Amino acid sequence: AVGEGTTEFADCPKRTCRANVDCWVAYGKPQQCVCDPHFCGLVCLPVGSQCPMPNKPENGNVLLRDSGIGGAADYICDAGFTVMGPRQRHCLATLKWSGPEPVC
Repeated sequence: AVGEGTTEFADCPKRTCRANVDCWVAYGKPQQCVCDPHFCGLVCLPVGSQCPMPNKPENGNVLLRDSGIGGAADYICDAGFTVMGPRQRHCLATLKWSGPEPVC
């Protein structure tokens, strides 16, 4: 739901939208209307915006499904280790991953 995660709402992009037509070219980059279902809602972001590659936990791995807004990263620990923290994080419109970084 919108509002999940540890990022402040102040970090969300300022321009909200309902469709791509609501977004303009800003700083020479085309903008698109994207839905961040986990935090910011509908906002304008540069086309192709992505979160950086999430860090791989020691004694584990991260399976990146999609680094675009709303995309998911799944965390898996090696045999004998347990995920401490969220098993899945989502790419937010702030271009940060939701929640704390898990450890194994």
